[in-house]
Amino acid sequence: MITKFDKNSLDHVRAEVSKVLSTLGEDLGVDFQLHNIRYQDNTFHVKLEGSIAGFDTRANDWDLYHRRFGLQKDWLHKTFQHDGKTYKIVGLRPKARKQTVLIERDGETFQVEGRLVQMKFDAPLASSLVEVEA
Repeated sequence: MITKFDKNSLDHVRAEVSKVLSTLGEDLGVDFQLHNIRYQDNTFHVKLEGSIAGFDTRANDWDLYHRRFGLQKDWLHKTFQHDGKTYKIVGLRPKARKQTVLIERDGETFQVEGRLVQMKFDAPLASSLVEVEA
């Protein structure tokens, strides 16, 4: 029984809630994600995000906003080499200030600046943001 919230107890809570949400998601066709947990001794708050199973908000954001960051639509899901390692472009974070591009390697997601991706694909560097076409 939990008597006080701390990092260890909330790691346990997160694991248990994730199991329940996974089962519920399978039944409903919804993918759930728990985000950052904020807590005090007796209470905690967590952001819960849900989407239709299979919908990828990161890729959808790439489709919607890639031009704004000087990126090409067809770069999504392409791989490139950096520091001897292979990365795959998986999406975009349009509200991020600097590291807007999401890349993956070995199941781990990283955030990088769009300029890195532009350099890897020999694209001209965007000197300013470009408005998205309506």
